[in-house]
Amino acid sequence: MKRDLQLRCWILMMVMSFIGTSSMFGQTLKHSYTFEDGTANDVVGNVDASLNGEAVVEEGALVLTGGFASLYATDINIASYESVTIEALFSQEAGLTGNRSLFSFGETLDVGWAKGVNYLYYQPSRGTTDSRFAIGTGNTDDPWNTESYVATGIVTNTNMHHFVGVVTATEIKMYLDGSLIGSETLSGTNAISAISTDTLYLGDLVFTGDPNWRGSIHEFNIYDGEMPQATVEQRTSDFIGAQMTDATLAEFTANVGELVLTPEYIEADDLYELYVPFGTTSVDLNIVPNIDGVSITIADALGNEYPDGVIAFSGDGVDLEIQVVALDGSTQIDYYLSIFLNPETESADLAEIQFSAGALTTEFDPEVLEYTAIVPYGTTSVDVTGIAAWEGADVAGNGAVSFTDGTGSITLTVTSQDQSNTKEYVISLYVSEVTTGQNYYIQHESSELVMGESGDETNYIRIYNALKDETTQLFQFEESGVEGEYYLKNGENKYVTLTAESVSTWDMVMTETLTTTLDSCRFRLIEFEPGRFRILTVARDEFGGKYVGTNGTTVEGGIYSDKYIDNELAVWNIKVPSEVVAPYDSYLGELALSVGTLYPEFDPFVNEYRAVLPVGTESVDITAVARDITSNVSGGDEVSVTAEGGAITITVTASDPTYSSEYVINYQVDTELTLKHSYTFADGTANDMVGTAHGTVVGGSISEGVYTADELGEYIELPAGEIAINTYPSITLELYVTDEINTLNANTNTMLTYFGATNSDNNYGVNYLFTSMKCRAAVSALNLGSPWGSEQGYSTEANLQDDGSQHHVVSTINNDSICLYVDGYFIGRTLFSADNKIFNLSNELAYIMKGGYTGDNTFLGSVLEYNIYSGLMDAQTIAIRAGDYPIEDAASDATLSDLVVDELTIEGFDPATLSYTVLVPQGTTAVPSISGIAKIAGASVVVNEAGDLSGATTIEVTAEDTETTVIYTINFDFSTDFDVVEENAAKVYPTVSEGNFWVKTSGGVCKVSVYDMSGRVVLQTIEENELQSIDIPNAGLYLVKVECGGTSKVFKVIKK
Repeated sequence: MKRDLQLRCWILMMVMSFIGTSSMFGQTLKHSYTFEDGTANDVVGNVDASLNGEAVVEEGALVLTGGFASLYATDINIASYESVTIEALFSQEAGLTGNRSLFSFGETLDVGWAKGVNYLYYQPSRGTTDSRFAIGTGNTDDPWNTESYVATGIVTNTNMHHFVGVVTATEIKMYLDGSLIGSETLSGTNAISAISTDTLYLGDLVFTGDPNWRGSIHEFNIYDGEMPQATVEQRTSDFIGAQMTDATLAEFTANVGELVLTPEYIEADDLYELYVPFGTTSVDLNIVPNIDGVSITIADALGNEYPDGVIAFSGDGVDLEIQVVALDGSTQIDYYLSIFLNPETESADLAEIQFSAGALTTEFDPEVLEYTAIVPYGTTSVDVTGIAAWEGADVAGNGAVSFTDGTGSITLTVTSQDQSNTKEYVISLYVSEVTTGQNYYIQHESSELVMGESGDETNYIRIYNALKDETTQLFQFEESGVEGEYYLKNGENKYVTLTAESVSTWDMVMTETLTTTLDSCRFRLIEFEPGRFRILTVARDEFGGKYVGTNGTTVEGGIYSDKYIDNELAVWNIKVPSEVVAPYDSYLGELALSVGTLYPEFDPFVNEYRAVLPVGTESVDITAVARDITSNVSGGDEVSVTAEGGAITITVTASDPTYSSEYVINYQVDTELTLKHSYTFADGTANDMVGTAHGTVVGGSISEGVYTADELGEYIELPAGEIAINTYPSITLELYVTDEINTLNANTNTMLTYFGATNSDNNYGVNYLFTSMKCRAAVSALNLGSPWGSEQGYSTEANLQDDGSQHHVVSTINNDSICLYVDGYFIGRTLFSADNKIFNLSNELAYIMKGGYTGDNTFLGSVLEYNIYSGLMDAQTIAIRAGDYPIEDAASDATLSDLVVDELTIEGFDPATLSYTVLVPQGTTAVPSISGIAKIAGASVVVNEAGDLSGATTIEVTAEDTETTVIYTINFDFSTDFDVVEENAAKVYPTVSEGNFWVKTSGGVCKVSVYDMSGRVVLQTIEENELQSIDIPNAGLYLVKVECGGTSKVFKVIKK
């Protein structure tokens, strides 16, 4: 079915190619992801998706089981569309709830939690009731309160669905399975032009704390323009037309008895029987159609309907008719079900379990045989009584349970009246450790941080590291006047309460008095397992999301009252202080340096720091003050430091010396501006003229001191591990560059220089520092999912790509900021976040003309010089150097124009490649004859022949300046291939002569070049003759190079 639609799309695209760029149907397909080729590539545009986490492409679909796909939204640039249509064909995992997005455009802000802003999303399941298509832009405070959206009932099944969402300049529309759900006028600041081009996710939301969507996306399309309703309906028919007449069931089960039917057993007009235990008065039927949206009616013989599938009955059972009408409104299948009770004398079920104190943690079900019960704090024994469903059954084991170390258990055995059936119910009992009037830390299970008040002007509650005797973090549960409901009061005598609805419906703050609406201050503690609690906000009891939890696990993250019962971030452990904090405090309360900066900022719970000290620092005064005045601090005061860097250890020992903590400061001393690595290309290679971090040329050419990349895929790779950029205290990167005038650089993210890594999960550059001609210098570190979202740098207002001019580009970087200079002018400075630091960069990759995002083009243009410095270049020096462009003559070029082995040019020869391996036939003992021709006539060439095949022949080329030297190394290995030497029909004879030499070829155009031993060309001809005469005027040793039909051969001759 899907492939049929793709054929139609192909035909449509072919027709469109004849009528220009306008669309026949009001929309133009710009980006399409069909997943048919086993990839997440864009089959129309060029913005391929990257897979993250548990995301795979298989069987023509993007399958998401916890992961997501991400796209470079900048290249899609949805904000540039006047109207947009988003189309998706999807099937999702059954029973999803929560705010799960099939796709989302937008941006994530780090405000202590991951807040999405300037977004457009579709959520098949939002909460427990809705399916929503929404736009929220222009409001970065609370965009969820100003969204424009269209909503319908939640999608919970696994059927195939066709979604189409349209946003125009004035309204937002949503179609689902061919039906127009509705349209709403865009309100306030909501507009396409304001949608962020930062991020596009498939299966995730820019509120990254929300759960990922799970299921399969079979196709995802983005159109420029509005898709008309008729086209939507036709595409729905093409996608899922066969579903319109399908009235079959995918699942038909009951919560009791043995009714488990699958499609292969379901037939129209069949009668099914369900036998349930004696005493049953209600049965939940789970009827799931194969196609969502069909009409299902359940009724008994009296015409009573059961719309929710809960069948309540009395007596000995009930007869039901289940009528299923397909989406076409006429196709109908009827199913019949009779429910019967098993004989009472066979019943070995309990009807309930009674406790003199406490209760089960789960609802009682006669078919479930193992339970947990929790009894109140201080209970020493409890009476447990099992009540049989049939009074004639025998229940053994009822009685008192005494607790040892807070635990106990009991087994209740039920035997049917006719002795044919027996059941054992096992109950494990625990005494709760939580009571009123006791100080507790309310510990967040996922993060092990504790609830505390922020102390901000709006005194929100957040999660923090636990501090000993910290009254803002110690809570008591206070009786509220309603059984099982409590006030939460901290050591400052403040109460946790919901904020007013005018602020939000889920934030919570600390207040000094109880609110007039007491339910806003009341909470239920639900101990669902021993020591594990959910905290329910009474005022939100009617909502699906009513549990207290967080959006993440970071320190100072917010706490909210809108979490669903299955949210792992809404589980709490309530512990006495001794279970959370040590009895003695061995933390620092203050740590500071007299000079330099600590990274990160001091936090008593962070034990390791980095520091960069000013140039020339020989000692530093360290202020280290313990939080507890009875603790002893050692290792502080004045400490000597070395220019090489090192570590300073501060030890805090409590009054009880068995409790201590160490704080380590790893320091560096900044340097004066020091050139560490320089690539001038003056010698014809990408060698490092200062250090030994020599570059490898991957395509492109070097001529007269300039490296040029003319084709995509050409760049220079540098040994990133040797450069070790993340060990620098500060950095200056300097480039003299010229870009080509072409369309391949324009508006793309081509990079001039790059240090960092590539995340193999999504092919994004990560932990990087780059410069580009957009023109931009930026850093992003410790964000592997959407690194551009946390990227910080500075850009020029003008894009300098493709202007064909020479430019001087300098970026200076320390751990606080990055500065950009272009052509001697200061462009701007950007401060860094806590993550974007030099020491967090990766030493995995380093490039010239290439970046770490594998989907980005390489840069096209020329680099005259690239310099890497330790230290910061000042503005005056930058301005001077901007006018001092490097000009190279050939005097320092020490490369070869040809490298010859046994009269043949070595395979794969490139002047910038300095090491080769030559294969020789098995059994060879003689070292092959090696010779080289200098590129520049004034350079000298010296061949140092290997003693045997286990050694290496070297060719040392000294440039005309007599200072620059390049050494080529030729190693030897034995070949298993008999065709080692490439055949060439050319011959030169005689090899020693007082007269002319003859060159014989197999015909065609051939070029003959004669070189003296300095590499100078003394004679050159291009002939089509099979035999030609060569007259060398002066006596001496010469090399004759014959090039015919793409092959070359070199001969040594002597003129007497």
